[in-house]
Amino acid sequence: MIIGLDLGYGYVKMTTDGQVVQTFPSVVGSGGKREFAGMFGSTRGLDDMAVEVDGKTYYVGELAVAESFDASRAIDRNKTHHEATRILIASAILLANPAQDEEIRLYTGLPLEYVREQKDDFRQTLETMRFTAKGVSGPFQGAEKEIRFETVRVLPQAIGAAYAALMDSDGRPRYPELAAEEDPLALIDIGYRTTDFTVFQVRPRMKVLEDPSGTVNVGASTVYNMVCAAYPEIPERDVEKAAAKGRIWINGRTLEIAEEVKKVKASVVKTVTDEIKHRWGDRISRIRAVFLAGGGARLLGGELRHFHPDVRLVDRAQGANAIGFFRMGQMAETKAPPVPVPSPPPKFGITR
Repeated sequence: MIIGLDLGYGYVKMTTDGQVVQTFPSVVGSGGKREFAGMFGSTRGLDDMAVEVDGKTYYVGELAVAESFDASRAIDRNKTHHEATRILIASAILLANPAQDEEIRLYTGLPLEYVREQKDDFRQTLETMRFTAKGVSGPFQGAEKEIRFETVRVLPQAIGAAYAALMDSDGRPRYPELAAEEDPLALIDIGYRTTDFTVFQVRPRMKVLEDPSGTVNVGASTVYNMVCAAYPEIPERDVEKAAAKGRIWINGRTLEIAEEVKKVKASVVKTVTDEIKHRWGDRISRIRAVFLAGGGARLLGGELRHFHPDVRLVDRAQGANAIGFFRMGQMAETKAPPVPVPSPPPKFGITR
């Protein structure tokens, strides 16, 4: 089984077919016995995930956010050896539901500028990983799997998203009008903690230009942190939904935060675009199109739509890296069948 896994700081994204992406928050917390679980319905949803590892129960994703007193994300620059990483990987593999003796070939990634310093350690850690995980509740309730990988490949995150945006499962360009030219293309991958940006060419072959590609250490969480600083009364676990809605009910009243969120987003986008413009220099005038991917693409895409004359939102932007990793694995292992590719994503301003 090939698994494309994007172990993001904000959300875990996983696919086993290059089309359906299963997503859950990268949040882990202590679990326990739930006396009222299932009282109002099934406990097999993605919002009800609990796993047992080394004899201890952990809540994962939405359940951890809702119920764990110590719910947290692993936001360290290097999270390879963080305990939460093992729990999130275990949850993703249980969701993938491989047969007990089925070999797993894992294709995953790191932020562009973290690859150089962390790739070997991350790969070796995954290659030597051996432990058993049990599904306590959620879609994998009752499942028990040995977590181990036959092969592991660690790729740069934005490269996965670029592959998903531009190439189909047979390695053919999705945009003939762009693939026919030697002009460079670009992709901005807005994650939770970081934003990757990369410039590449499709013709005569797909090639990344390393000098104008890199990572900015700001992302969607920067918006949420700035909103929390402006409104300390908003609980950290609620700020993401509050920012999305522009308001929150708290202390007996509706707190309107839409204008502050707008200012914060503009500030974060300026930080990102200033760094990108610095790295791209005069190349920006030659870039044919800029693609937006990542979970933060919806959050900040509106503010980025005027960054370039041709800005395109990648289809299934949040899961683009996982999809790209899977397709790159599929192309590397030619025994896998081709996967149908959805229609090209629209430009901003035409359809939403």
